[in-house]
This record gives sequence, structure tokens and C-alpha cells, in this order.
Amino acid sequence: RLEVKKPSVHFTLASRPSVVVGRGEQKAFQVRFHPRSVGNWEADLGIRTLGNEAFEDVNIHLLGEGYSDEVSWDLSEAKRPLAAAAARTDEEPSSNPEPPTPD
Repeated sequence: RLEVKKPSVHFTLASRPSVVVGRGEQKAFQVRFHPRSVGNWEADLGIRTLGNEAFEDVNIHLLGEGYSDEVSWDLSEAKRPLAAAAARTDEEPSSNPEPPTPD
């Protein structure tokens, strides 16, 4: 059985919770990290063998870091769709065609 032991909104397990694995077989599963905010996040993934006491449970500690980059675009030379240009005909044209400089 696969389970995230400490539920977290930052990690999800893309697998069914129970997977049958025969002798010599391998099964892949995917853990996704999608941080909801900036910071260091962790969770524990548990793999438990049911019905076979000879195998120990396996715990995998998951670590992830969420970060945020500042992004800006210069759209001063971007062509506007015709409808957007027509909607702005009531605005007065700017006397300064250059975009303002950043502070």
C-alpha cells in the first residue's frame, strides 16, 4: 500500500493506493511536488507490504522547495488585436510614446 503519511497540499501521489506487485516485478509510481507557496516543504511516503510480515514497511522522506521569481514583460511593441484597439479609441493618445522607466 502506498500512502503519503503526513498529508500535504504540496505533494500528491499519482497512483492507486494499492498496487499488486508479483515476485520479480516492478511498478512505477509518481509523486508530484506542486508548492502552493514559497518555502521548504516535506512529507513522508509510506510503502507497506500487506499480508507478508517478512517485509518491513518502507518510508521515503520527500523534500521540496517552493520559490517565486519576479517576471515582467515589455509589451510596448506588441500588436493589439483589432477589437482591443477599437475599444481604446476613446482614450487620449499619450504624448510620450516610450514606456515609463522602472523605479
